[in-house]
Amino acid sequence: ELDQALTALVTLRGLFDASTDVTREEFRLMAHPVLERHPEIKAINWAPRITAAERAKFEQMLSAESNAIRGIFEVSPDAHQPRSAGHRAEYFPVLFSEPLQRNRGAIGIDTYSREENHAAMEWAMALKAPLTSRPLALVQDATGPLAVAVYQPIFQRNTPLDTLEQREAALRGFIMLVLSPATTLERLFAELMPIGMDTQLFDLNDTQILLHHYPGRLAPATIRP
Repeated sequence: ELDQALTALVTLRGLFDASTDVTREEFRLMAHPVLERHPEIKAINWAPRITAAERAKFEQMLSAESNAIRGIFEVSPDAHQPRSAGHRAEYFPVLFSEPLQRNRGAIGIDTYSREENHAAMEWAMALKAPLTSRPLALVQDATGPLAVAVYQPIFQRNTPLDTLEQREAALRGFIMLVLSPATTLERLFAELMPIGMDTQLFDLNDTQILLHHYPGRLAPATIRP
C-alpha cells in the first residue's frame, strides 16, 4: 500500500512539470482521488521556495486568502508553540494542503525550520528523488500520533540538473506526502485474526520513538473450576 501511495508523488510531480503556475484548485483536483484511495495519507502539501525578499508578498497573498494569519511561521519540536519564522535567506512554507479543512493549520509553516525535515529535504534535492523525514508531531494535530513526511523535489523546467549546484539553483520547492504509520498498522491488523499480542512500532533510527502501540485483541482468558 505504501508503494501505491507514493505513486501520488509521480502524478503530482507531473502537474508541476507541466505548469509554472499551479493553482490551488488544480492541486486539489489532483490530490483528492489519491486521498480517497489512501487513508494513511494525512496531507498532501506543496511548499514553494520563498526568498527573504519574497516573504512579504507571499504573506500578503496568504492573508488575502484568509490562510495562515500569522504568515510564515515555525513551531517548537512538539508542534505546540507556533511563532513567526525568524529571518533567513529562504523558506519552504506550505502553500497548498489537502484536504484543506483538516490541514488549514499547516498553511504557512516553514517546513525546513523543523530539524526532523532537514536531512530528507537536502538529500531529496541532491538525489532528485523522494526521501522520508524523521517522525514528527503535526502542527495541525499536535497531540495526535506521530507522522512522517515524504519529500519530492520539484525543479525549474528545462534547466540542467547535472551538478549539485545546478539542482540547488533550479529547486522550486517540494511536494510532501504526510503519512500516518499508525493508520497503516491499524489497517493491517484489522485484516488479521486476533493474536492476543501487543504490537509496538518504533522508529528504526531511534528506538526511543514509539510510533504506534497496537494492543492485543483477545479477551482475557478465564479459568473455570
